[in-house]
Amino acid sequence: MEPAAYAAESGRQGARTAHGASGRGSLSLAHRLLPGRGAGEPGHDRRSGRREIHPFNPDTALWKWRILDRAGGQLRVETVILRRNHILTILNLAGEAGVEISELAAAGATPLRLLKLTTAADRRQTFWRRVNAGLAATVVLLALGAAGTAYQQRASAYEALDARVTQAKTRALRLRKAQADAEAQFETNALLQREKARSPSLAGVWNALSETLPSGVWLTEMQISGRSGRISGFADSAAPLIEKLETLDQLSGVSFVSPVTMNPDDRSERFDISFTLETNDG
Repeated sequence: MEPAAYAAESGRQGARTAHGASGRGSLSLAHRLLPGRGAGEPGHDRRSGRREIHPFNPDTALWKWRILDRAGGQLRVETVILRRNHILTILNLAGEAGVEISELAAAGATPLRLLKLTTAADRRQTFWRRVNAGLAATVVLLALGAAGTAYQQRASAYEALDARVTQAKTRALRLRKAQADAEAQFETNALLQREKARSPSLAGVWNALSETLPSGVWLTEMQISGRSGRISGFADSAAPLIEKLETLDQLSGVSFVSPVTMNPDDRSERFDISFTLETNDG
């Protein structure tokens, strides 16, 4: 394998060369980074199969490879190897030259990247990316908190409104029931008033009896229950009383409840008469 040329490429953003100018730079180290193996260097013992430390194992070197072509059924591969102590040398030389390295790549028409390094610009970019992410997360949290607060306020307002609507419905039902009870009571009172107006009053019946019955009649009892009435007492002659009571417009169905009896002391007749009160239908 022919020796490969190695280069240390400076960072693209804000990297400075030894002269302080901004841009990309390279350090040519081909004559120093691929020494031949000395007679005393350790290698690989094929007979024992034991792996020994030599310049090109994962502990001491870094390598990359790529396929160049597959012509003729054969595979051509380009391999670039760089010892790890050379990487330290490159970084030290870059530091002395004031160059900040962002990556190590093999020089050529198509560079092959060996190692990506973190520069101050990368660290600043990462820092600001995290700051922006934190700010964005804070804004999102604040927005969510505001939305949650607004939602909670709306939910509380809806609950309060629902409670007021429920109370209003309850009051409306109570008022409706009270109105229905009042209307029913009014109808009952009106019915009673109509019945009272249709039925003769007790005073009216008493006045009519007083004016109609002869002076020799005195009453011992008068009962009025609804439209039914009854009078008891004594008279010089009880038989004419039925005819006189029938002349009253307020009475109908006048009749003796029991036979007339004679009082042996004063020869007066005891009577017991029933009647029906007529309504005042106009």
